[in-house]
Amino acid sequence: MNFELHQAICAANNSVGQLMSADFARTHHMADTEEAAISYARKLLMDALDALSSYQAKNSAEAKSKVAA
Repeated sequence: MNFELHQAICAANNSVGQLMSADFARTHHMADTEEAAISYARKLLMDALDALSSYQAKNSAEAKSKVAA
């Protein structure tokens, strides 16, 4: 596994870990209302997906440029 992929996976893992920690520990990070809690959970999950999508997009662009060359 290359370093950039490892970084993307770690960033995604960190976001999911924050969500699990906030949910199970009921820390001050988790909102009081259900709507706010869902919004916060969605933000953390989107952060995780963004980390992986950024790597995938970069890797795909590099592969296409190598094929075109």
